[in-house]
Amino acid sequence: MKLRLLLATLLLAAAFQAKAEVRLPGFFGDNMVLQRQEPVKIWGWADRNENVAVGFNGQQFKTRAGRDGTWEVTLPPMEHGGPHTLAVSGKSNRIEFDNIVVGEVWLCSGQSNMEWRVKSSNNAEQEIAEADYPMIRSLT
Repeated sequence: MKLRLLLATLLLAAAFQAKAEVRLPGFFGDNMVLQRQEPVKIWGWADRNENVAVGFNGQQFKTRAGRDGTWEVTLPPMEHGGPHTLAVSGKSNRIEFDNIVVGEVWLCSGQSNMEWRVKSSNNAEQEIAEADYPMIRSLT
C-alpha cells in the first residue's frame, strides 16, 4: 500500500512539474502602456528557484523565482517610445506581449461619464470616422 501511495505521489508530482510555466498577472498584455521616466516592476510566478529572463526595449534582465515561486525584475526609467515587445521566458515556456509603448499612464475612477461610449454621442458616426488616436490604450 505504501509503495502504491509513493508511486501515485511521484507520478502526480511529475505531471505537475511538466505543466509548470512562467506566468504573469492578467493585466500584463498586448497594447499596454508602461509609465515613462519611472522604474517599472514586471513580476509573476514560476517554479521555485526557476530562472526567468525578461527582455524589453533592447534590454535583458535575469532573475530567479523565490521559494514561494514569485519573481520580479525592475525596468529602469525610460523615455516615451515604442512599440516594443515584452518577452518573459522560463524553463518550459516563453510569453510575448506586443505593441507596448512607454508613455503616460493615467488611473481614473469614480466618474459615471467615464463609462460613456462614443457610439452614444451626438454625431457618433462622424466622431468615430474622424478619430485617429492610435496611441491611446484603455484597460477596464
